Amino acid sequence: MKTIESAGVAKENVIVRTFSDPTGTPPDFAVTSGATEPASWVVGEWNGAFDVATSEIPALTPTMGSAGALVVAGGSEYDLWVRWTIGVETPVELVGRIRVT
Repeated sequence: MKTIESAGVAKENVIVRTFSDPTGTPPDFAVTSGATEPASWVVGEWNGAFDVATSEIPALTPTMGSAGALVVAGGSEYDLWVRWTIGVETPVELVGRIRVT
């Protein structure tokens, strides 16, 4: 679990595993306070190249914090989600948990 401070602004690097290079469109990120898929998404960015051997690519969240693009409140925990588009498919994946102090 990653810990961030609510008063600060942070970005988190995550690894996306996918069957094909998704870099034609940027990834989207969301946070939820429960394990249900989110309804609201914010654009992030790819943070490197797609590795054909491992089928992985790093992605960087938008800013998180009380003044970030992904707004989170101190004293809370959130699920971190990513989605990306490849052709007509849009996979959605729960990629981690964020604790906000």
